[in-house]
Amino acid sequence: MRGGSLLSVLISMSSMRCRGPVKVKVTAGIFVDGKNVTEEMEIGLEKRASIRDLFRCLDRQEKFPPGTFKKLMKDPGITLLLNGKRLSVPEDLDTELKDGDEVTIISSVAGG
Repeated sequence: MRGGSLLSVLISMSSMRCRGPVKVKVTAGIFVDGKNVTEEMEIGLEKRASIRDLFRCLDRQEKFPPGTFKKLMKDPGITLLLNGKRLSVPEDLDTELKDGDEVTIISSVAGG
């Protein structure tokens, strides 16, 4: 994320508090509503938070339409990287995140 903007995000949710001591850097390149939305941000999560919890927090972002990441949790075609290592969706969504982790999410684009 060098040279890019870094956005601190603190969000509350009833089931998962989207703030806490575990800081995760997120880069998301998502194709929604006919356009690409790319964001870099840092999100604070509770200890033992998973990628699934991170996606729930990302769904609270104003930058993305509601439910974007809920849909992506069911899409095996997305590219999901944790510290540069590719993970599978939905199999690896319960992977625990640790302080300093970097998550990259890139949605697939369908066309015909």
